[in-house]
Amino acid sequence: MNSEQPAGWHTDPTGAGEQRYWDGNEWTDQISRGGVESTAPIPAEGIEITGLRKGQAFLLGIFRHYPARPAVPPVYVIDGQRMLGIWNRPVRYPLAPGDHVVQAYFQYFGSLKGESEVHVTVAPGAIEHLTYRAPPFVINKGTLTVEP
Repeated sequence: MNSEQPAGWHTDPTGAGEQRYWDGNEWTDQISRGGVESTAPIPAEGIEITGLRKGQAFLLGIFRHYPARPAVPPVYVIDGQRMLGIWNRPVRYPLAPGDHVVQAYFQYFGSLKGESEVHVTVAPGAIEHLTYRAPPFVINKGTLTVEP
């Protein structure tokens, strides 16, 4: 999720509820199970992804200047849940400890480009830092790495 994603109820990435409230900037402690709202703390563990597009800054950024086309954000799929990211800024996603599959890509003229995938293990109380690098050309794969 990111500030471009509208505020509202979305699938809870922590698994504490069916849905968790995204305020437009970050996850809140408000959750919903079976339509019943309550609160649950946001876990201290999770992943933080920074999307870099240095080689494609011109190509991807140019489309935001056309009124009908917004900027092309990176897309992260975490355990099957699709979330928008932000280029050149880390975004934190709370997750339960354990093994997770993270995929990254961006959309270019309606097709998926720069696809990459990594398996990451989140330890209790830890934040794993990942970096997604868009490829210099849209025909190439991107790289998604877990930082040491």
